[in-house]
Amino acid sequence: MSDALNALAAIYQTRAQAVDTKIATINAQISEGKKALNATQLTEVANLSKKVSSYATPEASIKNAKSVVSLAQTGLTSVTGYLKQLMQMAQMASAPGISSSDSTSFNIRFLAVLNKIGKAATESSLNGSNLLSGTAGLNVNTGLTKDAASRMHINPVNVYGMMTAGVLTGASVDTPQKATMALTQISSALIQIKNGEAALKTQMANLDKKSAEIKTSLDTSLSDIKAMESVDVKKLQEQLKDLYFQQKINYNIVSQLNDSASSSL
Repeated sequence: MSDALNALAAIYQTRAQAVDTKIATINAQISEGKKALNATQLTEVANLSKKVSSYATPEASIKNAKSVVSLAQTGLTSVTGYLKQLMQMAQMASAPGISSSDSTSFNIRFLAVLNKIGKAATESSLNGSNLLSGTAGLNVNTGLTKDAASRMHINPVNVYGMMTAGVLTGASVDTPQKATMALTQISSALIQIKNGEAALKTQMANLDKKSAEIKTSLDTSLSDIKAMESVDVKKLQEQLKDLYFQQKINYNIVSQLNDSASSSL
């Protein structure tokens, strides 16, 4: 009889140990604030976490691009101011009957401001990218895929090129005739700058849109992870209450069976 009682006691002891494991698991979930996931769920969370990490690359690329574009926009604002100064000087230097000494004086000031335009262009560089000096433009990584939808190219507004091989090449006001020509050159430059500003404004809006799309996708992935890992503390506490009650019964039965087995010897 005692062998049968001992065997039955062992069954309840095993059940009690299983309940102990459940209690420990639930307490850990409450303590850590994370649900205990099965293998499939763990794989899904790992994939989502990897996706979240992958967003760091396009986020950094877009952030850098926005900084480069912003710097270029600031540079264009300065260039526009300088061009307006040049326009005023060219208008005065184109006046009939202006003396050669005045033309020379205007030209010195004119060239000094023209140099400021070149400096503004070359100084608009950030992390090796410059949209106001050169023709390379800027390539931007805007997504996780490798197709065209995850790439963007921002065209330059080559202000420095305007001076070296463009509309402002050779501009001067040392004679009324050259000053008149300079007025046309400056007007053309202002048009190009205005068009460039509009293009950069559009590209900045596109970058903001891409950034918002990434944030939405990122938030969705993080929300999915949180939903999978989150615990209902109140529900778990109710489960604990039931498990503790069940455990009390298990150990009482084990104790009684063991006592009965001992007394039958």
